[in-house]
Parts: sequence; C-alpha cells; structure tokens
Amino acid sequence: MFDAQAEKLAAQRRLVKSATRPRFGLFAQGYYGYPGMDYFESMMANDWSWNALVGFRMSWNFGAFYTKKNSLGKLRTAQRQLDVQRDVFLFNTRLQTVEESGDIARLRRALADDDRIVQLRRAVREAAESKLRNGVIDTNDLLRKITEEATAATARSAREIELVKTIYELKHTINR
Repeated sequence: MFDAQAEKLAAQRRLVKSATRPRFGLFAQGYYGYPGMDYFESMMANDWSWNALVGFRMSWNFGAFYTKKNSLGKLRTAQRQLDVQRDVFLFNTRLQTVEESGDIARLRRALADDDRIVQLRRAVREAAESKLRNGVIDTNDLLRKITEEATAATARSAREIELVKTIYELKHTINR
C-alpha cells in the first residue's frame, strides 16, 4: 500500500513538472471541394479541387510556473507524511512481533510445565488405584485424583490451543 502511494506521488510530481513544458502538435486536414485554398483562382474558374492544410502547433501554459513551487511543496509534504506512516507501521509491526514471540516462548515453557504436571497427576492416580486395590483409600479419594488428572490435562490442552492461536497471530502479523 505504501509503495502504491509513493508511486502515485511520483506520478503527480511528474505531472506537475510536465505542466511547465511546452506542448507541440502536428495537424493535417484535407478535402475535395469548391472553393479551394486559392481564392483568386477559384474566382476565375469554377473547378472543384483537392485541398490540403498541414501545420505545426506549439502551446505553452505559463500559468503552471506560478503554481509549480506550491504543488511540489505539497507533494514533498505528502511524501514525508507517507514515510512517517510507513515507519510507524513498521515499528508497530516489529513491536507486535516481539510481543507475540515472547508470548510464544512463555506458552511453550508453560506447556512443558503442564506436561510435567500431567505426568505427576497420572503417577498420583496410578498410586491411588494401587492403594484402592489394597484397601488403603476409598473410591471418593480415587475419583478426586482422577478429576485432578483430567483437570490438569484439560488445562494443558487449553494452553496448547492458546499457543497455536498465538503462533497463527504471529504469522498473520509477519505476512501483513
């Protein structure tokens, strides 16, 4: 978008500069008829004839010199504004990319911690199952351990979804 706007400003600059140059034109006209171009000969003879007119024309708009400086100044201002907008956009994009990269690193560390928590909860559940078989704990304690393991696995899955979402947002930010 910024490149297209820069090209537009360059085209406008060329247009302003070309307005101060003279314009040249070539024209030609021809016809068959009476009277011809030579009126005196047409007065003497009533003959139809071929007639042609060829010319060269030059026109120069001096008024464009009065507005050229102001127009170029406006275009320079627009170019500077476009450059500032581009720099702000790039700065914001870099800032957002760094922020999202930090979020991704944080989520990966948390995901590794969640994996360890799930493994520990699984080991606690397996130990509780063994205790239940041996009659040390009752079924309610085992169900509590199973629920804690399921909650830890659900939290890990939610964090993994958040990680995938953040990676997608980073790719979307980079491809803008």
